[in-house]
Amino acid sequence: MSDDPDERPALYRMLATLALMGVLVVSFAGDWKLVTAGGSIDLRNRVTGARAMSEGKDPYHLKWQRGMAERLCDPYNNAAMKVSLTTVTPTFLFLLLGPSALDYTEVQIVWLLVEWACLLGTGVVWWRLLRPGWRRWAWAALLVSFTQTLAWKHHVDRGQIYVVLLFLLSLWVALTCAGKKKSAGWVVGLLLCLRPPLLLALGPFIALRGGVGQWRAVALSISLFALLPMLLKAGVWRDYFAGMGEWSEVYRAGEKPRPPAQNYPAEIEGIPLDKLAHYEVRQTADSSLIRILKGYGVLNFPQWPLGLALMMGIAAWWWRHHANRNEELMAGALAWAFLTDWFLPAYRHPYNDVLVCAVLAAAFWTERRSIWLVLLAVPVGWWFYRVLPSARWQSHLPTVLLLAASLGVLWPKYTRGKASPS
Repeated sequence: MSDDPDERPALYRMLATLALMGVLVVSFAGDWKLVTAGGSIDLRNRVTGARAMSEGKDPYHLKWQRGMAERLCDPYNNAAMKVSLTTVTPTFLFLLLGPSALDYTEVQIVWLLVEWACLLGTGVVWWRLLRPGWRRWAWAALLVSFTQTLAWKHHVDRGQIYVVLLFLLSLWVALTCAGKKKSAGWVVGLLLCLRPPLLLALGPFIALRGGVGQWRAVALSISLFALLPMLLKAGVWRDYFAGMGEWSEVYRAGEKPRPPAQNYPAEIEGIPLDKLAHYEVRQTADSSLIRILKGYGVLNFPQWPLGLALMMGIAAWWWRHHANRNEELMAGALAWAFLTDWFLPAYRHPYNDVLVCAVLAAAFWTERRSIWLVLLAVPVGWWFYRVLPSARWQSHLPTVLLLAASLGVLWPKYTRGKASPS
C-alpha cells in the first residue's frame, strides 16, 4: 500500500467501490435464486391482468376456469371472492403488455432486471444530487446494504412494483432540481396513474411550486397514461375502482374467505403448479393501521376517518412549512409518499418499505440527524431475513425504525444537522 497521502483517497475509493460491487453481485445472485425457484406470486396476478386486459376482459374480476387459456391462470386467485388479486392500475397493466407476451419464466427474469435497473437508477440519481464527499459514499453503502434486507428480498421474491415508484419519485426530484419542470410534470402524471394516492403527497408541491407549465404537463401526462389502457378496454378504469372498493370491504371486514377446492393443471405455462405457487420469503407482517385496528377486534372500520386524518396531517405540515426551500418541501413529499400506505385499506407488507430509500436519500440531502436510525434499521432488516424462519410480530421492527427516520425528515426543526442544505 502506498504511503503517499495524495494517493490514499483514490485507493480508498477504489477499495470501497470494489467492496460495494462485491455485495451487489452477491445480492443479485441471491435474488436470481429467489426468482427462478418460485413463482413471483404478486407479479403473476399483474401479468395475468395485463393479458386479460389485452383481450378486452375485466382484469379485476377475472376468474380462471377449466377451458380457459393457461396464460390467464393465477393459482392464488381466490374463487370465493368476486374480485381478483390484480390491484395495480390499468396504466401499470398497460406498461406490462410487452413483457406479458413472453413465457412467464421469461417475464420473471425481465422483471428482476427491471427491479434492479430501477434500484441502481435510484442510486445514480441521488449520487448526482448529493454533495461530493462522505454523504455520497454513505448513500451508496446504504443502498447496497438495503439489497440484503427483508424489505428488498420480500419485494424481489413477490415481484412487486414499489421500486418502480421509488425510481420515478427520485427522478421527479432530480428533474425539478434541474429546472426541468415540464419533464418533472410528465413524471408526476405517470406516478399518479400508477399510484393515485400519491396525489396527496405530490399535489401540494405541484400546486404551490409547479407553475402553469408544470400543471399542464401533469394534466397531459395523466390524460395520456390514463387513456392508453382504455384503448384496449373502454371501461377498465371503472373496473379498477370497483375492484378496489370491493377489496377495501374484504380487507376491513377481516380475513379473506377460504377458497374452494380448485382443479388447476399440474403444469401452467410449462411450470409445475407447486413451483408457480411457491414463495421463499415468509417473514411478513401487515403493518397498516386497519390491520392494527383489526388486531384489537375493530372490524369494518370506515375508510374516511383515516383518509381525513391523512389529509389533515399533510395540510397541517404544508401550512407549517410552505415557505421552506424546495429541497425541504420535496423531502417532505417523499416522506408523505412513504407514510401514505399506512392509511390505505390494503395490506402493507415489508416490500412497501422499499419506498423509504428516497426518504433516506433526502435525509442525507437535507442533512437530517435522523438518518442514523438507519444504522439500526438496515442490519435489523438483514437479521430478520437471514435468521427468523417464519412470520412473527418482530418483523415490524425494521419498519418501525424506518418510520422513525421518515418522521425525522418531516420535522427539520428537531432533526436538522448543523449545516444548512446546499
